[in-house]
Amino acid sequence: MTMTASLALTPLEERVAVAMTKNGKQLDIAEIGRDTAMSQDAGIDGIDVWEFVCSLGDDYRMVWRQVPWERFSDQRASFYGCSILFFPFWLLLRILTWPIHREAPISAPRRSEERLTVGHLAAVLERGEWFEPKTVE
Repeated sequence: MTMTASLALTPLEERVAVAMTKNGKQLDIAEIGRDTAMSQDAGIDGIDVWEFVCSLGDDYRMVWRQVPWERFSDQRASFYGCSILFFPFWLLLRILTWPIHREAPISAPRRSEERLTVGHLAAVLERGEWFEPKTVE
């Protein structure tokens, strides 16, 4: 896990970092640096991605529509407000199948191998369009 705070974040990196403090694991701003990854470090997955984007404001709405969020975070649990409607059925199914699937855990979020970092998100905002992150080999 890479969560080392950088002393010299640019204003756009700081804006992304502040949005990360409000979503997912709600890290302290001192824990967030340029290399902090959205899903792996900050725990921003599913509906948290939408809330993360909304907390950045409307200034960059067109840019956020270009980002392939599903590559960098687990979107399987993104029911948004509809999940409350399905919860009773899910719970009933879990209760009825519990004797059969006693050991089957509720799946944890899938962590992508690809990291979408504060630094790259800020660079995307600065450029005004999505571009692929550089891969480190």
